[in-house]
Amino acid sequence: MKFKIRLLTYCFCVVSKSILSAQTIDTNFGSNGFVTTDFANDADSFGTMATLPDGKIILFGSSKISGIVQFGNSNASGTNVSLVLAMVKYNTDGSLDTSFGLNGKVYYSVDTYQNFTPSCSVAQNDGKVIVGGRSNGLLSERTVLLRFLPDGKLDSGFGVNGSIALESENIYDLFIDANNKIIAVGEKNQDGCIERLNTNGFFDPTFGILGATLLDDNGSRLIIRKGKALSDGSILCFGDSSNNSFADTVVFFKFSATGTYDSGFGIKRIVNGQYENDYDMVQFEVLPDSSMLVLTNGAYYNANFTNFYNSRLYKIDLNGVTVPSFTNVPFYEMYDGFITILSNQNILITSDTNTSGVRNTILTPNGGLVSQSAPVNQVSSFTSLVFNNYQYIGYSDGDYRINGYIIDNTLSNNPADELSLSLSPNPVKDFVTISLESITDEDTTIEVYSLTGSLITVYNKKRFENSNQVFYENISRFTAGIYFFKITSGTRTKTIKVIKS
Repeated sequence: MKFKIRLLTYCFCVVSKSILSAQTIDTNFGSNGFVTTDFANDADSFGTMATLPDGKIILFGSSKISGIVQFGNSNASGTNVSLVLAMVKYNTDGSLDTSFGLNGKVYYSVDTYQNFTPSCSVAQNDGKVIVGGRSNGLLSERTVLLRFLPDGKLDSGFGVNGSIALESENIYDLFIDANNKIIAVGEKNQDGCIERLNTNGFFDPTFGILGATLLDDNGSRLIIRKGKALSDGSILCFGDSSNNSFADTVVFFKFSATGTYDSGFGIKRIVNGQYENDYDMVQFEVLPDSSMLVLTNGAYYNANFTNFYNSRLYKIDLNGVTVPSFTNVPFYEMYDGFITILSNQNILITSDTNTSGVRNTILTPNGGLVSQSAPVNQVSSFTSLVFNNYQYIGYSDGDYRINGYIIDNTLSNNPADELSLSLSPNPVKDFVTISLESITDEDTTIEVYSLTGSLITVYNKKRFENSNQVFYENISRFTAGIYFFKITSGTRTKTIKVIKS
């Protein structure tokens, strides 16, 4: 079977002209927004991708290349073929960067007869890229970093001939600190592991014990999933703990600039309610006010077990306490996804629709809905990254694809001239009251949307009470769940998230 990667730029599918903002095709990208590239002639798996400082895109995956077989097998095709590191590099216009490898592609066998799975990557300011992943097979298992030059060749000035073996048994995140040192996080022997390397790819002996630090959570398995270097040089890490003394499993902690665990900060835990449990830590972002957005995977039921989500976006402070003003609850529930903080501090959420599609949602910093759209249908696992005003969504639907979008300014701006109104109660069981705090002669409408963006109903009858426009609406027929009420009066509008109990 022949697989391809397609870089595509589509218009967002507009479910409703009132709530969704459209995307535009980048006609300078490929052929009127479309690029198709043959990736390999056998099975491929998509790993990670990165944008370089010049805006070029590089993809990292695993591919079965004819003739490279697993140890002890002579079959040159099928299941006995080793998965090698496969990379493709594109120019900003979607064309292959022919200066990279062979016509834009590089295949590299990390360990002979071994499978290699890339899990994370980072681009340096000089155009070099570092990729981390796990090599495993019949011979051995190890985690390695490799650095490639802009032309796709291994950087011989990094580690041993371009690669270095890590202490971690698994690596999950890779980033560069203010001193251009390389930090990798993962796990070893069921402990969280953080490692720091110098720019030459060898361990920094001033960090931890000869470049690495292990952290145990009272004998439980601890995995460090993500990390960021803070302005004071300390390193904030998030991960998963199987410590059964707590109902939750998502934890965060700090290391000093020298790799010492900050026992004064301790291990913080996100506290869940009944019928809720976080399994995995996915992503976190530190905001200007030192609060954090934290994306987790888990299982989240309501009290009636009528709604279920497997991802949750929290807004928390440095003690792990949720910020109650965020979306009024104080979290946003979804299916698997990624988040990006836009230039105006709005939040771009790219998530699964639970029907094999992808949805983009824009929230204000406090969790209010700005816009929602569904750019991709019928996909499996996917990833997303944003570079300047471009978004790239990588996924697989039999072929391997990357969809490229121009982020419309209307997606990243807060709604102008927002209405002043009140809505109560929220959550609501039967009747909801919406009161506009000033009278206008303009017609006012209320559009109700489901969480998937489908228009449920429209209300336009109102009464006047105490100089206010007031709506009394019976929503008892709605199933329990989350809805968006979009209130429009003339040119003014406001969208409110409403929980139906």
